[in-house]
Amino acid sequence: MTGSEGAVSPAPSSRLAGLNVHMTIRALHSGDEELLRSVVLRFKGDRSGSSAFLVDDRSRAWVAESDGAVVGWCWGQVLSRPDGRRDLLVYELEVEPAERRRGHGRALVEAALEFAADLGLGKVWLLTGEGNEAAGALYRSLGGAEVRQLLFSWRVDGSV
Repeated sequence: MTGSEGAVSPAPSSRLAGLNVHMTIRALHSGDEELLRSVVLRFKGDRSGSSAFLVDDRSRAWVAESDGAVVGWCWGQVLSRPDGRRDLLVYELEVEPAERRRGHGRALVEAALEFAADLGLGKVWLLTGEGNEAAGALYRSLGGAEVRQLLFSWRVDGSV
């Protein structure tokens, strides 16, 4: 498991033992800027991955690697609340289609949960689309409680 130190390690869950998966989960830190840029390009189609992300103490990203190749990632932000507590919001989790259902998504969520627990955070929040049944089943299997709310967003930067 990665923990808050971010060392490369085997996938965290004993539930993955029977899946014949050779994966590691790695937290990205300062010095991993090129890897971050390549991951953002691969999963988002954007070349503008920011090195500032990795030096911001509130930002976290992890990659799932299988046989040395990145096959998934997730990233999030530690949010400070006015009551003094802090939570982790996982903004995005994605695994290559050919690598799904092999434990990568589970291991990425578990890395985020462990990170949050190590920091003493109150909750971990993760959003997914209502139609994403596989993701919903995964998150419920990890003990996630489904919260029904409406989410609104506004574009204020002029982008499409």
